[in-house]
Amino acid sequence: MNSWFDILSLEGGLKNINGQDVINNSKIIEKNIHDEAKLLKGDYTKVFLGGFSQGCSMSLFTGLSLKENVGGIVGCSGTFFKHLIKVNETKRTIPMFYYIGEDDQVVDCWHAKKSLQPLIDLTFNIEIHSEKYLQHSLSDTELVKLRAFFKKNMI
Repeated sequence: MNSWFDILSLEGGLKNINGQDVINNSKIIEKNIHDEAKLLKGDYTKVFLGGFSQGCSMSLFTGLSLKENVGGIVGCSGTFFKHLIKVNETKRTIPMFYYIGEDDQVVDCWHAKKSLQPLIDLTFNIEIHSEKYLQHSLSDTELVKLRAFFKKNMI
């Protein structure tokens, strides 16, 4: 199964993704970020990354790998690839929003939240939300909280 990166197996967690796919696709996203920042007179803080599922994982990976600090990172129903990245503490101030359903049948909520532990331990600026009964989808509650995040953090 693939999209942003190939999932080699649904068993065994994070080690069963193609890390090279993640890195290669992150470079494509980085180029788009640089192009966007040029249009914004080099102001990376006006660029926000976000995604759902694999897009969530790519947003977290790319936003925290990028040399520059973006304005914010949004991730819904995905996983942080802590094994592919050395967490850079200079990224601690980037506002981040994370949301997942507790009944997500694709991305295990417990494992996904556990993948964020390095960011929590280093006191990153991350809001982490989970919602009972929500499966691998978005909810009205999530969209309300996401709207509040953007209202609070967009310049």
